[in-house]
Amino acid sequence: MGVLPEGWQPHCSHHKGFLGCAKDAELEDIHPHDLRRTFGSWLVQAGVGIERVSGLLRHGDVAITARVYAHLRPGDLADAVAILDRPERSGSITHLHTDLHTGPREVTAGIKKPQLSG
Repeated sequence: MGVLPEGWQPHCSHHKGFLGCAKDAELEDIHPHDLRRTFGSWLVQAGVGIERVSGLLRHGDVAITARVYAHLRPGDLADAVAILDRPERSGSITHLHTDLHTGPREVTAGIKKPQLSG
């Protein structure tokens, strides 16, 4: 590996290079982190899942990514709930899980409730 020039600092060099490019592009008040935010925003808006964006941004927790970027796809929540409104391909749902315990007699007739041991 080569020897670095005296006084050379990698962060300083990258930052100066970024500032030079921003000046050449006539961009004002822009910072390297702005590019990271743009990257994440564009991915989310393009439909990439929050989990994958989180991994690409190397966030320690998906909740961080969701807090920052989820507002860019508000339709995701509505789309997720709309799945429940779709008819089943194999037929209709005959009972809910809670029907086994509290539901109508016609649904629970003949079904034994699980017995607790101990």
